[in-house]
Order: sequence, then C-alpha cells, then structure tokens
Amino acid sequence: MHRCLLIHFKTAKDATLVCVMRSFDVKAMVGAFLLLTVGRVLAIEPQVMSRHLPEAAHHAQVVGRMPADQHLTLSISLPLRNPEALTQLLADLYNPASPRYRQFLTPEQFALRFGPSEQDYQTLIDYAQAQGFTIVHKHANRTRLTVHAPVANVERALGVTLRTYQHPTENRLFHAPDADPSIAIPTRILSIQGLSDFSRPKPTLHHVASARASGTRNPQTGSMSGLYMGNDFRAAYVPGTTLDGTGQSVGLMEFDGYNPNDIAIYESLAGLPSVALTNVLVDGTDGTPQQAGWVIEVCLDIEMAISMAPGLSSVIVYEAGNNGIPEDILNQMVNDNAAKQLSASWVFGPITDPSLDPIFQQMAAQGQTYFQASGDWGAYAASGNPIQLPVDSPYITAVGGTVLNTSGTGGPWSSETAWNWSGGGISAQYTIPSWQQGIDMSTNQGSTTMRNLPDVAMVAENVFVVADDGWELGVDGTSCSAPLWAGFMALINQQAGLNAMPALGYLNPAIYAIGTGTTYTTAFHDITSGNNFNGSSPSQFTATGGYDLCTGWGTPNGTNLINALVPFNPLRITPLTGATFNHPPGQSSFIPFSGTLSLSNAGASALSWGAGSTSTWFALSSSSGILASGGTTEITIILTSDATNMDAQINAAIVWFTNSITPVVQNRALLLYLDQPVVLNGGFETGDTSYWSLSGTSYYYTDTNGDYALADLPVSMTTTNANIPGSDFVHTGLYGFQLGAPGSSGYLSQTLQTVSGMPYLLSFWLQNSTDGMGGANEFLVQWAGNTLFDQTNMPLFVWTNLQFVVVANSSSTLLTFGARNDNWAFGLDDISAQLLPLPMINAFAVQTNTAVLAWIASTNVHYQIQTATNLSSSAWTNQGSPVLGTNAAMSTQVSTTLPSPQFYRVLIQP
Repeated sequence: MHRCLLIHFKTAKDATLVCVMRSFDVKAMVGAFLLLTVGRVLAIEPQVMSRHLPEAAHHAQVVGRMPADQHLTLSISLPLRNPEALTQLLADLYNPASPRYRQFLTPEQFALRFGPSEQDYQTLIDYAQAQGFTIVHKHANRTRLTVHAPVANVERALGVTLRTYQHPTENRLFHAPDADPSIAIPTRILSIQGLSDFSRPKPTLHHVASARASGTRNPQTGSMSGLYMGNDFRAAYVPGTTLDGTGQSVGLMEFDGYNPNDIAIYESLAGLPSVALTNVLVDGTDGTPQQAGWVIEVCLDIEMAISMAPGLSSVIVYEAGNNGIPEDILNQMVNDNAAKQLSASWVFGPITDPSLDPIFQQMAAQGQTYFQASGDWGAYAASGNPIQLPVDSPYITAVGGTVLNTSGTGGPWSSETAWNWSGGGISAQYTIPSWQQGIDMSTNQGSTTMRNLPDVAMVAENVFVVADDGWELGVDGTSCSAPLWAGFMALINQQAGLNAMPALGYLNPAIYAIGTGTTYTTAFHDITSGNNFNGSSPSQFTATGGYDLCTGWGTPNGTNLINALVPFNPLRITPLTGATFNHPPGQSSFIPFSGTLSLSNAGASALSWGAGSTSTWFALSSSSGILASGGTTEITIILTSDATNMDAQINAAIVWFTNSITPVVQNRALLLYLDQPVVLNGGFETGDTSYWSLSGTSYYYTDTNGDYALADLPVSMTTTNANIPGSDFVHTGLYGFQLGAPGSSGYLSQTLQTVSGMPYLLSFWLQNSTDGMGGANEFLVQWAGNTLFDQTNMPLFVWTNLQFVVVANSSSTLLTFGARNDNWAFGLDDISAQLLPLPMINAFAVQTNTAVLAWIASTNVHYQIQTATNLSSSAWTNQGSPVLGTNAAMSTQVSTTLPSPQFYRVLIQP
C-alpha cells in the first residue's frame, strides 16, 4: 500500500529538515530513522557512478589539470520508474495480438507513468543549485538535468579531479576525471555526461571526393556525373509511388550547423520542391557551421531525407555544437515528439551509457522510429574495431550500406552488393532480442545468443551532396543510408495516416516478422553478394541469402515493403475526421449547411466505389461511381429537414465506403450538434460563483480584494492576487476553490444541462496543500448521485488531474464535490465536463485469422472492443482489456472466425 510520510527535524540552528518518503515499508522507515537522527543530521552515503573514467585515462600521458575557472556543461541523468511495467508495455504495443497494439503514449503520459518523480527531480535541482551549478535545461520527462558549472565546483560536488591527457589516437588533448564521480543525495543518479571528451561524436562519412572527379568511379548510373541524387533514390527503391511524405516530418540528430542555401541549391539541381527546415538548438549552440567535414554530414542527412520524401512537411534539425552531449539531443527529440521518423549518422565511441536506452524506449512507447547508421569501418570485432555507441541498442533500427546498380541513368533498381565498409557484427552487451530469435545463423556467422546488426540497409556509395557553401561533392557512408530510411519511413507513415491508422513506431518487430515470413522475397531486395571484411575481422562477415551481418534483411523492394507493413487501400477519403455540423444557440441555420468528402484513386487501375448510410438527417450527392487511376471526385453531404427535427442535442452517424479492389470497408463519422449547451457554468477566472450551490457548512468566498476573510476555512474561492498561477489553491489562471470544511464535509454542486444517453469526460485538478499535515480529511465526487470517487485520510499530493468517463441519464445532471479537511484545505480547479463523440469504426481489414479495426478516438478515454455472431444485445463478448485512447486515429487487432458471420463494435468504457 502506498503511503506518504513527512518527518520534521530540528537542527542545532533551529532549522527544519524535511524528509518525504513515498511507497515505504517498515524497512524503508527504519532506514530513514537510521539516516536522520533528532538534533543532528548524518551525512548521506555518497553514491558512486561507475564506468565514467575512460580506459585510456589509465594509460594516457597526464598533461595537467583543467583550469578551475573553465566551465563544463554536464547532463545528469536519472533512471526511469517502473521499468518492468515499461518492458511489458513495449511488448504489448508491438504485439499484433495485444489489445494495446500501437496505442502509443504522449510524452506527458510517459513522464507521468515512467519518468522520475517530481520530488526526486527537485532534489537534484536543489543540489545542483546549492553546488553553484547553473541550470541550463530542465527536461520535460525529468530523466536528465543539464547544468553549466566551473571546474572547481564540479570537482568539489562530485569528488573528482579533472585532468587533461594526451589522446592516444588523435592529435589533441582530452579531459577526464581521475576517478568515478560520486554524489551525496538521496535521489538515485544513473550517469553524468560531459565529464570527459575522450570520445567525441563523429560522423559516419567514409569517403569524400569532388563531384566532378567522381565520374570515374563505378557504377556510373546516378543522374549527377554518375552519382546518385534526388529522385534517383525513389526511382530505385519506390518506383511509381505517389507517396511523398506529405504530412510527415523527419527529425535529424546533428553536431554542427549548416548553410540553408546549400539545401536550396541541392533541391534546385535535383528538381525537388523546397521543404521547410526547422532548427532546434541544444546545449547552447547558435547553429553556426564549425567544421567543414561535419557540415557535410549535416547537409547530407537533410538532402537524403528530402530526396526520398520530397513532400515532407518539415525536416527538423536538432543541432548541438561539436562538443554537444548526444543524450541531450536525443532527449529533446523524444520530448518534442514532433517527428515520427528520426535518424542519426553519428556515433559516440566505444563506450557505454546506461541513460541511452531509456530514451530509445520512450521513443518506442511514443511510436517514433529511430534509424542509426551502422558505421563505416567494416565488420566490428571485439578488439581493434569495437561497436560504436549506440549502434547495437536493441531499441533502434541499425542501417547498413550497399553499392547500388540501376538500369541506366536515374533508372530503376538493377542489383546491389554489400558495401565493404558497412558496419556489422555481434553485440557484446545486449542479448538477442525476441524478434531476432529463431533465425538460422549457420551461414551468416551470426549469434543465436547476442544482438546481431545491422537490421536493414540502403545505398552507401556514389552519393551526390551540396555542402559547405555550395561545394559539390560525392560521398560514401552509411550516413547516406540512415536518413534515406527515415525518408522511406515517412512514406510508410503517410500511408498509415491515409488509412486512419497510427504511425508504426519501433520498426524491428515488424521487419523481422516479414523477414521470416512468406512475403520476404517480394518485400525486400535480398543482398547476397559482397562482405565487410577488414583488418580486425578478415573473414567476417559475408552477405548471404536471408538475414546477414552486412545488410541485415536488405533494402526496400518498392512499395511491396510499404504495403506489407501497411495494407494498401487505393480508395483515399479525406478528411479522415469526416464532417461536423453545428446549430449554435440563437442561430437560424446550420454552420455549415453542407459538407464535402473527397475521394481519390491511388491505385494503378480503375475502381468502382459505393457509399451509404442508415441515417436520414443527411443525404449524399452521389452513392456510387468509377474512379480512374489517379482520378478524384467529391461527395456533398446535404442536411435534410430531419436534421432540424432531431430530439438529441448531438447526433452521430457514419458514411461507409466500399471499393472493387479491396474488401476493406472504410467509415467516416458525421456529427450533428443542435444548440449544444455550455456544459459547465461559473467562471473561476471571473470570480463568479453564482452557478454553484454550497451546502453542509457555512461558506464564503474571497474576492480579489480579500473580502469576507473568516478564521475557519470551509468552502471558499481564492485568487492569487498577483496573476501568478500555481498557488496552493489555484492550478491555472487567477481563481480556484479551496475546500476545507472542518469536522464534517461541505458540498459544492452544480446542475449541468446534458444530453441524455451521451458520454462525458469529467475532468478536474485536485491537490492537498503542503501547508499542513494531520487531522481527518475526505474528498468525494458524485455524478447524478452516483459516487465516482471517495477517499479519506489522503496524504499530501501536488496538483493531480482526475478524469472519469460518465454517462448522462437525463437532460440535467447534478455534479457534486464534497470535502472535509480538519487541518487545512484541498485545492480544486479547472473543472470541465466534455461531451464525447461516440466511437465510429472507420477502417476494417481482414488478415489471416485476424481483423484490424481503426476508429477515431478521444485522448484519455478507454475503449472496449466487442464481437458477436449475431446482433442480439446480450451476445456481445469483450475482446481483451479496454484500450486507452492516445491518438485521434487508433487501431487494434482481434481474432476472427471468418468466413463465419461476425460483428464488431467499439464502446466507450466508463
């Protein structure tokens, strides 16, 4: 059982030391009292963080000490909570048989469930500030804190001496601590980045040459002096597709700046449209280009993503300086969640960092796909050429390289061979993931116990780039391959969006399922020639049939791979959300009076389509037709006289669509609002309480001037008086209720105008003030007399959002809050009751023994999938557990007994 204990101690200087413990048991309490004694505070045992001292520092020549006044930027990371629950969640999210399949989290939901607690994060912040560190960035998921501090402060706080050494392989000095750091705070620390610069990020470019000189290199089948550029990649890997990445964004990890004019020159030379570029600057960089070779990498990544997906809404360039902290960039990418496909062509050295995988896990939980260049030094070996971080992480997709041949200049794919420099090998730290098990490794020299890499591949040689102020050159490297895959992923997710389905997210489970399935040879180009031998590994590895450690499963075989991952439906219907009609109070007509749905045929042949509905409050301008390949048409939705005669104040209907090419039925939801009421009256932001009834105790409220102040605090309305949200009784804005009736409960209620039979999402924010402890308390919530929440003797807690799905049984519903607090008061704010649309299935596909359903959902609402073999109301059976709505478009898979008759429905779960 969870508990919260607050212990106050008096120190010799009559100061109060506060120790807050949550989720404690008897042993934890004993530990607390061993740690803290009345009258004197014992020092907290420092925690030592291992593996922060580079191995080279034990042998390198010491040059001196870092100047005490030199500043360092550090990134201090904290571990995730509930790691076992996260592991299970990820397994469910990527298991097609799970009801949670691809029901991804938002960054806010991830932080709430798995991020470090606010208390632990604040403890770290307080400690850093007490040590004289400047807080540079507070990360939204609370997994790391970026600080800036003088070397002297760092040494004192972490118990180290920062020395400078001669780098053993590079012509430079590096700095590192003389021992593993330690820190004396109760919050557990996972690792600290920035204490050493022995391993700096470096691009995976292998070869750079003049573009004009590259014409002598073979093969010469690219459209720019034999080099591949622009549409060459689409012609080779997705010929004939109309997918171009529309509506998608690609996020790129970079350690230098770039000149946007270089990208514009490339787009012009390649005949590509201008794609918007968004720069996100991290770790204090200003985005100014610094190193020519590194600037080439940045431009290459941008140009490759645009080449594969020229219709992208944006390319988001996450930039840090040459000495930027990789984990800070990655954490920014995951907290922004602005791009579902991410790519990195940089590696961080043969080191370990336990804070990296939690970032990749969050990406997977949010439906983001991360592509990592596998490296450009050939096969990895335990000695001489160790795997570079983070290439072997099991939570990312490692991309190897190939040498591409096409049928003529700018022509279609002809053949490929493994690029000799492509990184591949066997991880020494990660056991083999579940999705990689069961592969025959007898001919590819792979491991059956450890993680193998890469996972996929794409062209890595003879690639044209414009960089460094208009310089045209040819490059080689898996630096080309990874951003090309990110662009390809944008095409995949575009098709998912057209089918009203969520993004695919973490790609490896789906890729390996295809690789071991019957569609492998049609979905992938299987690369069977070439190797990545090198001096450290003269006989490993060779490309072979199926999976190998040069090219993984191979390269995309046109739209076959896209369709294998996302079933293709040639009939495209926009908008995905259908149409909404409103009849506001006091208006004489609907707004709008009619709506439009657009149909298009993305297939290669003509199709016939049909549409229909059982509702009578609207009519369709057309219910059938024929669409030629690439053809479009529009259907007008016209309201009938029945629309004004509807009794309910919200009406939902669907229009279903069929076509002659696929058996999938697509639905679009239509919503009709009639005089939709203001659900909740009374403004906390106006100070008006006239809509609220108070009972069970004497009451008052304080206005802006503080009138009617009484000694006891029953139910009152308070203001910050300084326009500062976040006081004890105000969550946002200026006003909020404080509920503190002593001895017995006081009640706050309001009668709402509701729509009978319709669901609502009741939401409010509650907190138990930190200004006092002890004494009895109780808080309850009732909807139409039914108790939704009733807890007594609640501990201290910060502002917390509580939500309930409720159903109105009449046109008016009584909402009641009851509160007793003998010692101080509860804070109550931001109350809302949102009318929820009924769920409508808008896509349905049948696979082998499986049915895929998609519907438009509301965030934070649970939905239950049910099936039946007849339409008797008592015959419906739940399929799995309720799933939580996290996206506007959701999908799940359930078993099916087809061709036996079977019906499906989605219900809102109260």
